[in-house]
Amino acid sequence: MIAALAGPAGAQDPVLLEPEGAIPADRSGPTDIAYTVDLTQRSAHLMDVTVRLSGLNREDVRLVMPSWTRHYRIRHFAQYILQISAESDEGNVLEVSQSALGEWLIDTVDVEEAFITYTLYANDPSPHAAQLDETHAFLNPAAVLMYLPDHMHEPVTVGLQMPPGWNAAAPLEPTFDPAIFRAGSYLQLVQSPILAARYQELFFTVEGEDFGGMNVMVVLDGLPGFNVRGYQQGLERLVRKAIELFGVPPGDSYLFTVHFSEDRINEGVGYPAATTIHWGVHSRETGIESLLQTSLEAFLHAWLGGMIQPERDSEVDFTSPPVDDSLWFLDGVAAYYAELLMTRTGLKLSDAFFARIGSEITRLQNTPARLSQSVSRASEEVWYRDEDWYRSPTRSIDHHNKGFLLALQLDLEMRSATENHQSLDDLIAFLAAWYGRGMRTYEGSSAIVQTAGALVETDLDFFLEQYVYGTAELPFERVLALAGWGLEIVVEEVAATGFRTEAEGPDALAVTDVEEHSPAARAGLRRGDRILSVNGSTRVGNLQDIVAVARPEDIITLRIRRMLTEEEITFALGMGNRQIYALGELSRLTLLQQAIGSGLLIGLP
Repeated sequence: MIAALAGPAGAQDPVLLEPEGAIPADRSGPTDIAYTVDLTQRSAHLMDVTVRLSGLNREDVRLVMPSWTRHYRIRHFAQYILQISAESDEGNVLEVSQSALGEWLIDTVDVEEAFITYTLYANDPSPHAAQLDETHAFLNPAAVLMYLPDHMHEPVTVGLQMPPGWNAAAPLEPTFDPAIFRAGSYLQLVQSPILAARYQELFFTVEGEDFGGMNVMVVLDGLPGFNVRGYQQGLERLVRKAIELFGVPPGDSYLFTVHFSEDRINEGVGYPAATTIHWGVHSRETGIESLLQTSLEAFLHAWLGGMIQPERDSEVDFTSPPVDDSLWFLDGVAAYYAELLMTRTGLKLSDAFFARIGSEITRLQNTPARLSQSVSRASEEVWYRDEDWYRSPTRSIDHHNKGFLLALQLDLEMRSATENHQSLDDLIAFLAAWYGRGMRTYEGSSAIVQTAGALVETDLDFFLEQYVYGTAELPFERVLALAGWGLEIVVEEVAATGFRTEAEGPDALAVTDVEEHSPAARAGLRRGDRILSVNGSTRVGNLQDIVAVARPEDIITLRIRRMLTEEEITFALGMGNRQIYALGELSRLTLLQQAIGSGLLIGLP
């Protein structure tokens, strides 16, 4: 039925995500681009990078350090560069000048080959950055390797100078030298994390009747502290189930790297050909189940955001982050299916899936910004989410959170419209085939929802306008009842400030309302006051985070500005109520409700 469906409205047909044989804007050299990364200065956390440019025929070369990563974060990696220099193949020093933040110009007049060398400090345990220490090196290429803006489509090589006994793993084409890799372009390279260390390797192959086989390599760096064989078996089941869902593997081979860190970290990042996980010491206390789910959620991004690409107004620019209104779908669906596939494979009980739904509803319903910020706008503004002033629940919602719930709603709406004959599973498989294998791009949220409507032959514009572009309350009772589920609400007592605020830039909160007779009002807080610090910290955007983990009667100190004067106000937090949502099963279910509920959990029809 999917194969007979015509292309959805908004599909750009056909556009290669990375055009083969693309002609760069400047057709003069270089004809060869090669990176060498020296990883021997482990104790100092310093990486020396050399960029060799051959076949030059131009007056100057512009090199740029990326400012953002795939995980929607502005990182300004240029801040870690300590020094930079350049010389010709004849040993002559070339002039290097900084043309802008993170950009350098190298004078290459009458130069055939140039070597640009820079040193960067690498000691960030995040999978979005780079780290070099005594035991390993991790390279997110965007955090380490500069690029030539007019030559991003040209092949490159990357060579590593490693300490004795280390090996390197990367989702790149190998060469005769195990320390040297090839990439078809910088655009491929920047999506190919590299791990170098003394690591443990695991292998398995996933095969199926409806898709070609995929060879999987798993690299474990550090001490896992759990049954490695059990992780491999669980991961193999999840990878197979994910490929069955999308109908096509992301490639002939795939790489998982898991770095077991001593830091407080629990993060995974998925790319078209690799998933990298950094798993901290405290995360390991949660056990293998949590690691498997994190690995799966990151792996799902091999298709979502990797193969299924939104249309861009212009070519990728690693200094200006792209804006996309459909991240709620890409990230929400990944989180939704990571939870659901754990259930479908038997690695978690259905009770855990129900508990996750209740937790996501609780979080959204206790976020006041749900009534003022749409999920499409939250997707577009995701680049601000690390800013304290933006993360306030009165200012913004989490697109992952609402995206998870919208994925559930869309799944149930599709099942209901077709008497459980089609579902979100079918939409995902179609998107992977039409946009992924077809190498097309889509026009944002509207194209996704219209495609879902075409599949089930139902007008889903109400879903798009009310819940994606709009801020209408999600119809939980109606939607959950389609699967025979209902909501139970429990009220718990929590700490409350007794006043409301709105952000005034990154350094101040404006008090917009103070509850009469509240402890804050009795302490003298007034509407119009500007909060400059909370408990001594000028990161005032953390106010809601502080209150969220506090208890009634805990003491809080605010430094405020009123008119031209500043003063401190100290008071005890008051008491408020918070609604907790939990799923339960309705009584006297119809056959259709039973079919939809069980079908969603086990993957039918």
